[in-house]
Amino acid sequence: MRRLGSALLLLLLAYASAAAQETPKASEPSTFLYLAYMSNARVGYMKSTVERFKDGESERIRTTDVQHLIIKRSWDKSTFEIGSRSEEIFDSDFRQISAKLSKTDGAQTLDCEYTFEEKRVAVVVSNGGKKTSLEVKHDGNILSDRQAFMQLKAQGKLKAGERFTFTRFDLSDMALEQSTWMIQGEGTRKTRTGAKLTGMVIHLIEGGERSEALFDLEANPLWIQSGGLILVEKVDAIPEPFTVEDVPALKTSMEANIVVPGKNENIERMEIHFRFPVDDGDGILPLIETNEYHDVVRYEKGKETGYAARLRSRRLGADFKAPAYPLTQVDDTVKALLEPTPQCESHDDVLAKKAQELVKGAKDSRAAAEALCRFVYRYLKKESGNSGSATARQAFDEKKGDCTEHSALFVALARAAGLPARNVSGVVYVSGGSEGFWGYHAWSEVWLGRWVPVDATVNEVGTSARYLFFQYDEPGESHGGGRTSRALVNNLSPWIDAYKLAGKEEVREENARRYDFDKPATK
Repeated sequence: MRRLGSALLLLLLAYASAAAQETPKASEPSTFLYLAYMSNARVGYMKSTVERFKDGESERIRTTDVQHLIIKRSWDKSTFEIGSRSEEIFDSDFRQISAKLSKTDGAQTLDCEYTFEEKRVAVVVSNGGKKTSLEVKHDGNILSDRQAFMQLKAQGKLKAGERFTFTRFDLSDMALEQSTWMIQGEGTRKTRTGAKLTGMVIHLIEGGERSEALFDLEANPLWIQSGGLILVEKVDAIPEPFTVEDVPALKTSMEANIVVPGKNENIERMEIHFRFPVDDGDGILPLIETNEYHDVVRYEKGKETGYAARLRSRRLGADFKAPAYPLTQVDDTVKALLEPTPQCESHDDVLAKKAQELVKGAKDSRAAAEALCRFVYRYLKKESGNSGSATARQAFDEKKGDCTEHSALFVALARAAGLPARNVSGVVYVSGGSEGFWGYHAWSEVWLGRWVPVDATVNEVGTSARYLFFQYDEPGESHGGGRTSRALVNNLSPWIDAYKLAGKEEVREENARRYDFDKPATK
């Protein structure tokens, strides 16, 4: 749920700021208003202003957007607020020149500045501590959404059946992503307030996520729906006083069909399957794929479609040889994951000092990683912090957090100690006593000559066969093609067919399905 609030904010930033191809003359700004809904509950609003101005002899266009979300959960009545203010500067052809973005998430504020150059985007990020600088290189052929709309309009291609694919830069993900627009033609959508909006319907796939948008012919967004969970609508006025509605409970944990006995860390292999529609293709990734965490096949049984997976243990065996510490050789492919990011401030003086204290005297890189993981596990109370998703330094100061904060703090400390690391998210199986369930989860990976999963929430370096991998959560990543929201919308509910504990025989459920996990996954 906390991640979904951020996803809604990103949707507002991505589309609602695409307003007004024909911007007003200087000193005549136009303002557009929007209401935002999550699972049919009103949760926020946005105000977007567009104006044309002179910068010396050059004509410029400025868009300023203010978003505010208040997520009130129906099941525990807790609330959290997130918001942002963004300003983008374009030339007269809507080519991006610069941008500023300030985001607030509870007690946390993040300020970003972007400069668009011929073949790179320079990003400077500050969250109250040291600034972080990032660089995203490109081939010079990126377009803003405004430019894309202008090209289609100028070429007479705003008509049903037309298709346009281009590369864009996403401010929040700080990443290049492929965008595909499929023009559906004119259409009408009815708003929650009963108004009818008419415009050009475009199906969009951006960063692997599917959305539907309604634009007027000047590129002003009127209506946007993403993933069946998030809806944004243009309105004439924002209600005053502004009130929000309870967001219905989402199925963020799923009861398992069986309880695997013993300790979770002893699960050596697990076979599962779950129903899921064929919603991928055309730029949308499969929900899960074969990788180091699992072997995957697609199945079809009558009208039922879905996935089956054989989950792998990634525990470190007795034959694992950890590199010496400090690391003397780091692959070029992973060196970037030694650098600080806005979420994991490994250059922070306090975190860097703590990391060095923790790894002092470590006999090898595995021992160093285990010392860092053990510290995070013991140091953070297992409860939500004061922000939807705290940074590593904020989690360190507050001394509490859920799985997201455990992962961020471990990654920051690992990088500060010279160990490449990254954040991961997906779904995990957990059992205890008489209960077993699946839940959405965040964990980490650390480079010890190869990537090794780390779950600081439960103090494990090397994980057992109970993780479904969705995505890497790092700047430059497009966050898994909306896998989490797709799983939520389609009520993901894995069914355990078989499992094997270390040193014991496989246990298979009666009449459990069998799948050929050694052949390539197909639809």
